[in-house]
Amino acid sequence: LREVAAEDFFVGPRHTVLQPGELLGAVLIPPQPESSGVSYQRFARRSSTLAVAAVAARVELGEGRIAGARIVLGAVAPVPLLATRAAAVLEGERPSVELFALAGAVSAEEALPISDLRGSAAFRRELVTVLARRALSEAAARAGAAGP
Repeated sequence: LREVAAEDFFVGPRHTVLQPGELLGAVLIPPQPESSGVSYQRFARRSSTLAVAAVAARVELGEGRIAGARIVLGAVAPVPLLATRAAAVLEGERPSVELFALAGAVSAEEALPISDLRGSAAFRRELVTVLARRALSEAAARAGAAGP
């Protein structure tokens, strides 16, 4: 039995840290603070179930400001990517449409997309900008933000 942090689980496209004969037995998610909210946004073409781009966001509020945030990008890097610079933009700020748009733009800068049949790298970056803004707005609303 071993535990692996989520950010260390994926090591390459379609490759994880699991060794031959190992099975994933459980995913442990610690209880989230009451003042937090989450959202997952994805875009896929109708003809495919594979995401062209995806963003998961968690926002924690404290005294009307963002006390903590995590943004994870999917399908725009070899493995799910924690957008640390974008999350740092949010820390200590009041939730707003403008702030979430800025964090979306920074998320797109952090992405490492490729061009393939599902979409170009530029298209995927644009999707990350939009999906991150939507995910952050919804997560903040779920956390109890009165805005954006």
